[in-house]
Amino acid sequence: MKITTRQYIYAICLLLFISCGTQDKNEINIKSIEVGLVNKIETQVFNYSDYIDSVKYISLETTDKSLIGYIIDVKLVNDKLFVADKQSVFVFDLDGHLYSKIAAYGRGPGEYLSVSGMDVNISNNEINVYDVTNRVMLVYSLDGSFLRKVAIEGLPRDFAVLSNGDYLFYTPDFMEGTYHGVWQTDKNGQFLKQHIKMDSKIRFITLSSNYFVHVNDSVVGLVGPQGYDYVLHFTENGYKKAYNISVDMDIPKNILEKDSDDWERVPGQVYSKTYMETDNYLYMVVSDIGYKQVFVHYDKVNDINYQRTMLVNSDTMDPFIPGNKVPYYFSEQWAGYGVIIGTISSTTITSNPYYKEGFPHIDENSNPVIGIYYFK
Repeated sequence: MKITTRQYIYAICLLLFISCGTQDKNEINIKSIEVGLVNKIETQVFNYSDYIDSVKYISLETTDKSLIGYIIDVKLVNDKLFVADKQSVFVFDLDGHLYSKIAAYGRGPGEYLSVSGMDVNISNNEINVYDVTNRVMLVYSLDGSFLRKVAIEGLPRDFAVLSNGDYLFYTPDFMEGTYHGVWQTDKNGQFLKQHIKMDSKIRFITLSSNYFVHVNDSVVGLVGPQGYDYVLHFTENGYKKAYNISVDMDIPKNILEKDSDDWERVPGQVYSKTYMETDNYLYMVVSDIGYKQVFVHYDKVNDINYQRTMLVNSDTMDPFIPGNKVPYYFSEQWAGYGVIIGTISSTTITSNPYYKEGFPHIDENSNPVIGIYYFK
């Protein structure tokens, strides 16, 4: 059959249309955030008061019932503080009074052998406790009553609960015979979709305590590990790549394909990333695992990238924040729903006159003080 010029042009246009129509939407219009880990990036002066609306400090009550061990997670959801240690989850009001407690360590119905992770469904205040030993999710009401048990496949390093009750799971390091990457299940643990599948050749993964972040009520953020230098935004319906993280260090391929146990042999050749994000602000620490840390403050509204550098094992930090300094240093910190939450241990307070002056009622047996930064 003879093809006319008009038909040929139409066919080419149709192919172009199909090609454009099937382009991965996740790859379109991605903002790149440059990180100067090797060569310092010159930036402007950064003032916290430009981004932080207010700071609140909460002294958690200390009783036999509310005494907290080593904290693994803190979340602020619907004006309640959810504090998890390795055996319990405590719920406090914003005055520091204990509201309820989940202490279900054991082998019976509604009990767990470890609190390996914790998240709260913002739509109904259900508390989800992941028990890695038994590979189950135990769900409790706000008052601590047991609701249901959910079997979990795979071996996730972290999880997040979406507002519709679905679960996101994340395992960055490759493990044969199980899920790895990011996958989603329904509230009953039934597999729905694999969002990200990690390359099995990439074995070098520096693990961090900082994974999923609730950017707001509907978006969950995640920064990828080595070889996946971008920030992902997940919703109930899928995900997109929100930011490329452009670090000026290329990790050698032979290192990326090593097992993670070899990480101590390569300081200065690889980097790790921790990440926090709100609607208007993105904060990240990029470290070369041995020599240097870069603190990245990205103003999403005005598209301004502020950075400061600190040398490891040195008190020297680039002159960067001459005003509006944060008054107290947090021992640990987490982020979610527009706030950054940190803890100040009783040991830090009682051993430092500056802290003791701010919290004179704290002694060495007290629960930690919780600090909350509310962002604009």
